[in-house]
Amino acid sequence: MRIAFDATTLQGHQTGIGYYTEHLLHQLLEVGGDHEIFLLSNRSVKTSRPLSKKLERLGIGFPLRSVWMQSAAPWSLLRSRPSVAHFTNSIMPLVCPAPAVLTVHDMSLHLYPQYHPLRRRLTRPLVTASLGRARAVITVSEAARRDILKLVEIPSQRVHVVHEAPAPQFRALKKEDTEAVRQKHELPGRFLLFVGAIEPRKNLVRLIDAFARLRRRGLPHGLVLVGPHFWGFREVASHIFKLGLEKEVLLPGYWPFELLPALYNLAEAFLFPSLYEGFGLPVVEAMACGLPVLTSRDSAMAEVAGDAALLVDPRDIESIERGIECLLDEEESKRRRRLSLLRAAEFSWARAARETLRIYETVAEH
Repeated sequence: MRIAFDATTLQGHQTGIGYYTEHLLHQLLEVGGDHEIFLLSNRSVKTSRPLSKKLERLGIGFPLRSVWMQSAAPWSLLRSRPSVAHFTNSIMPLVCPAPAVLTVHDMSLHLYPQYHPLRRRLTRPLVTASLGRARAVITVSEAARRDILKLVEIPSQRVHVVHEAPAPQFRALKKEDTEAVRQKHELPGRFLLFVGAIEPRKNLVRLIDAFARLRRRGLPHGLVLVGPHFWGFREVASHIFKLGLEKEVLLPGYWPFELLPALYNLAEAFLFPSLYEGFGLPVVEAMACGLPVLTSRDSAMAEVAGDAALLVDPRDIESIERGIECLLDEEESKRRRRLSLLRAAEFSWARAARETLRIYETVAEH
């Protein structure tokens, strides 16, 4: 097959969808055999691991992704004549000259539009239309698949679940391999960790409230919230200031991929009480590093975490507080660490790539 692969999310400062795109691409190149893959992107591609310079790139030189997707991308596809085109971030050309596979990571734009800025909400009709036009839809959890089928009228057999996975770099590390990161970035001696975009959907105000209660009861840990400062950042920062926790709650911003494994290893627990996720990739990254994990019982997070994580009601501050306290119990922490490593081992990017290739083959044959 000739496979056109949408690389528009590979632009540096990646978050979940960018990591999905990069890790899947690397594995497709490894397990793809004789298949030919070329990249579609409106801008130059940036990845944490280098890609072969021989990998063909089409469409570069157009500033706006949404406009490029509906205008320049179809012409690139028409000229290159791929067997299948995979669009990795929820939208595709509505007039597409190639059989299309579409990845939709979640339906939060439809279910929780209040958690998104206006510019994102404006793309919601395009997501719906793209779902209707794709030959096959990939999503990353059974929970996300149920949401898609509930909200959009498409045949259920078109929608396939392919789980994400932690990259191989996420693993338990020795103390001597991480301590330099602590010193350089002035991290607390003991801290709890969140990794993800700083935005309303991540439920960080309630997390900070639960943490503040525990601090008043003598908790010695700090709280480190790592991720790009998106549109919810001001609310989070002002809440920290209002509670007088500027020294205890740190907002260091975006951390590059290569530093994240050390960061996870330095933390004592991982806290991810998000209100809605299609998968929740940081949960399995933390588990692969052997961290005890607290996450939400809602949407895909319970499915992804299985029995390994401690699940809480993300809308109940007391539930989050009790969960953190339980997770930090010495025996419970040891038990959860063992369960985390076992659960993370069940996810694999190589398997995800093989499952994705089978979907491509089915689409290309029809």
